[in-house]
Formats: sequence, structure tokens, C-alpha cells
Amino acid sequence: MIKASAGSRRRAAAIAGLVAISSPSVPAGAAPDTPDAPTDAPSAPAPGAEARPVGAETGARDSARWHFDKGLSLYDAGAWDAAYAEFLRSRSLHPTRAATQNAALCLRRLRRYDEELEMLELLLAFPELTAPERAWTEREIAAVRGLVGSLVLDVAEAGAAISIDGRPRGATPAPAPLRVPAGSRLVRVFKPGFAPAEVRVDVAGGQSVPVRIQLTPLVPSGWIRVEEAAGKVLDVVVDNVVVGKTPWEGLVPPGEHVVFLRGEGLRGEGRLGTQPAPASVRLDQVTDLKLLAERLSAALRVEPTPASASVVIDGVSVGRGSWDGALRPGVHRVAIAAEGFVPQARDVTLREGAREVLRAALEPVQGPPLWWAQARLFVEADGYLGVLPGFGGDVAGRCAGSCSAPPGLAFAALGRAGYRLPAGVLLAVEAGYLTARQTIAGRPEAVTPMGLAPNPGTADDTLLLRGALLGVSPGVRLDGPVPLTFALGAGAFLGALVDRRAGRFTPRSGSPYEVGATEALAAPGLYVAPEVQIRARLGERLELGAGARAIVVVLPRQPRWAPEEGYVLAASDGQGQFPEARLSGPVLTAFTPGLIARYEF
Repeated sequence: MIKASAGSRRRAAAIAGLVAISSPSVPAGAAPDTPDAPTDAPSAPAPGAEARPVGAETGARDSARWHFDKGLSLYDAGAWDAAYAEFLRSRSLHPTRAATQNAALCLRRLRRYDEELEMLELLLAFPELTAPERAWTEREIAAVRGLVGSLVLDVAEAGAAISIDGRPRGATPAPAPLRVPAGSRLVRVFKPGFAPAEVRVDVAGGQSVPVRIQLTPLVPSGWIRVEEAAGKVLDVVVDNVVVGKTPWEGLVPPGEHVVFLRGEGLRGEGRLGTQPAPASVRLDQVTDLKLLAERLSAALRVEPTPASASVVIDGVSVGRGSWDGALRPGVHRVAIAAEGFVPQARDVTLREGAREVLRAALEPVQGPPLWWAQARLFVEADGYLGVLPGFGGDVAGRCAGSCSAPPGLAFAALGRAGYRLPAGVLLAVEAGYLTARQTIAGRPEAVTPMGLAPNPGTADDTLLLRGALLGVSPGVRLDGPVPLTFALGAGAFLGALVDRRAGRFTPRSGSPYEVGATEALAAPGLYVAPEVQIRARLGERLELGAGARAIVVVLPRQPRWAPEEGYVLAASDGQGQFPEARLSGPVLTAFTPGLIARYEF
């Protein structure tokens, strides 16, 4: 057996009186009192009191002792789930009374009373238990039995996978009643070729509840084929039920399913798996999933109230009721909803090596206006830089031959404020500034002197549109593996259009001359701006992302160059005029990618 470290012996001396053989047993139906740390008291199974056998310097025993000491440190830190894994690993390498009892204490802290009862029964099976140790263990077993019930499953189909509250419990037919903690339990049964079935069962302490589940054969069905990208052999979990090992394929009903992998890697890899992934299955078709397993060093358990609530993690629906699984360290978005209750969405930060429990009690709907109670205020700043294909009209639109009219540039800066409503609906107002510029070079043009024939030549024009955007911006946010936001801005454009013109012309006699002129004209109109965005969440409230927006400006009355409003000097021919011309077409369109920053209160 494994010898306790010096630290564990000091800890044992300080708390040895906590688990004395004379301590009263815990009443049935109440949570047993738990020592502050694994105890080395001689009257109970004691990790520190066990003497190490002579000749135990083997690799397996040294490794078992290392895991045991690590479990003690984790227990002291309150990381009971991680401590349990270490004591369990120690037991698998070299079973001892100490590791067994400490594993039971961890399960008690985690309120996994059915597993604690099994561990205590394993402890009772050690033949070297002393009489006081045996009496202590028997009292603990009697106390925990008041917190444990059992389910007797009646499933006609053999070989169906059983899952209770997301924990695999073997396959049908179950060899014995399945122990479960008292309370509301969700039983799921899955077998390829049959529709998955689930039933909610309420179990009291000490009660044995019969559960009959009828599996329905799948007539219309599809296939899921699952592989691990690197060829590792891991458990395949479909709709929270372990259905086999990779590579795996099986029949499932058409529709949306959730698939993930989990298992133990090779030595040093630790716990491997994948985050939940959606699988859309169509009738009589095969859906292939190739998932890459990674080391998932954090874990999350979600316990919703009511127990029938649906759970969505990072945009992937993982089913109804309790969910327990491994995830990457970092921030995860958990959404919980049930009919007749106000939905909740929370950001959960998982630390390396930690296991978090999220208990979410939904509030019943009190009446209208429910949507307003769930609305979240946000503000947003956007910047866009893109291309304007052309202004059109009589200037850019009639550029031909040696005339050059490359696409122009457009820039827009916007600010938004609004509310995010349930189901991802967005209502916002927006205000911003738009400017667009295009240069036309070598355009055929003429200056007409008063009472004389036109002077031919060429002109260069710089067209500049600028003005304010004021409008509304409804949209919808779709959460998923790639969260997208679609919005449609619309409103008034309060702007002006400027034409800065310079040209070279030939009079009836004499040398060619150069002239320049500028027209600045009001250009009020309307705008419509469809947009798509993709954003990533940084912390609980801030989001950064990128988007693409098409800004369509409609000008009901196009600005025109008016000859009577300005004259130019046509050399020796005196004063002249440019001909009347539309400076733009009725519709201007700019295509602008951009960057987005959003803050949600």
C-alpha cells in the first residue's frame, strides 16, 4: 500500500478526530458530513496510516503514489473532481484502502452519491479492514443509501446504449438495477436503426423505480459516419449517448444531431475529445464527420431548472436537461431555454484543469412585455473602406475611347445604438458619414463662347460625393459555429456632389487655352445598406469583428452642371460655357468591407 507524504501525515494529525469510530452516523436522507480533507484517522480507512510494503519500489506503485499525493493537494484546494480522477488513477495502478476511501470522499463532495455508494462497497471488500474501519464504512454506506435510488429499465431491444444525465451506464439489458442519486433523472436510450428515446424520472432516496422505454424502428432514416482525423480510437457520443468507438457509422433519424468524441489518450496525452459539433442528417444520405481530437483540460456541468430546459453551448444545441462534458479552457456561451420561462444566456470562463458547475434556474414568464425584459442595450462603431464602380450620368457614364474612368473609392464611418432582443433580433438606429470620389481623365468636352461655335477639347473631372447618413438598422444574429449577423440599414442621405473640372480647348484662331471650374450642388436622397458581419466575443460584453456592406444611394433629382450659373474665359473668343450635364446617375452603389466593435451593456 502507498505511504502518505509528510504533508499528508501532518494534515492527518490535525484532523484525526474528525472521523472517529465513535462519531454518530449521518441520518438517512440527509447529506453525510464530509471531513475537511482526506483523513488518516486510524478508525477509518486512512491514506496516511497505510504502511508501504517491502519491495514496493516498482514503477506502477511509484506512479500510484505520485497520483495519490497529487489527489491530496487537489482535495485541499477544493478541486474535488480533479482529485477524484487522481485517486481513481492511483487505484487503477495499485488499489489501496486509502485511495478508495478518498475517492469516495470526493464523490460525496460532488454529490454523486450513487458512485460514492459503489466506492464505499469496494472499500468494504478489502479483506485487511480492521473491525473499527469496517464499522465506520458500514455506517457510511447506511447513510448514503438514503440519498440513492435505483432504476429498473425495461427495454425490449438488446444492445441499446444507456445514458443517465449524460453519463454512460452500459447497454441493454442492464444486468441489475441502475443506482442513481435521488432527484429528477433524464434517461436516454439509443440504438442504431431506432429513434433515440428519453424519459424523465423522479426518484426518491431508497426507492426503486421501474422504467419502460419503447424504441421505435427507423423507417425513414439517414446515416452518420464519424472518424477521428488522426485515427485515434475514442468514444462516439451522439445526442448525449455513447454509441460506439471511432470509426463508427449508424442509422439516425433525419434532422439535427449533436456529435462529439471523448476518451483517454496515450500516456501523457490525458483526457482527449472534441467540443460538440452539429450534424445535419438527410433522408437516405450519409453525413460524414471527421473530428480532430484535442486535449480538453476543462470541464463543465450544466444543471438547468426546469429539468426539461434545452441547453445550447457555443451555438450548438446539446439536448435537454443536465449536460456534462469536457471543453477547451476559455470563455464559453451557454444558453438555456424552456417554454413558459424567460431564457438565459451566460458566459462561463473555464480554467485549465478546472471543472465548473453552472446551475441556472429560469424565471417563469410573468406576462408581457417579455421581449423588453430580455432586451440588451448595445452600442457599435463601424468603419468601411471600399470601391465605387462609377458615378454614371453624363460625365463618368459617357467616358469612351481614350477617356479613362477607373473605379472610385468610398469610405463610411458609422455609429449604432440599439437593443438585442430574444431570438437574436436587433433593432438599432445609425448615424454616419459617407464620402466617395472618382476621377475621369481625357473626356471629350467643349467650351461654347457667346454667339460662336464650340471650342473642342478634353476635360478632366474629379467627382466628390459626401454627406451624412441618418437611419435605422434592423437585423438578426444567428449563433452557431460561425456566428453571423445580417442587418439592413436604411434612411436619409443629406449630401452634396462636387465636380472639379479642368480642360484644354482650341479656339477658332490662336493657341489652345486651359480653363478650370468647380460646381458644388446639393444632392439629397435616400440610402439602403444590406450588411453581413462576423464577430468574436472578447470577454463578457465586448465583441470585435469584420463585415461587408453595400451602400446604395438613391438620388431622385440628379445634380446637373448648369451653364447659366457659371462662365469660363475662352481665350480670344471671350466668355464661354460648358454644356449642361448630369453629374451622376440616379443610383450610386459602393461595396465596402470594414471593421466592427460592439459593446453590450
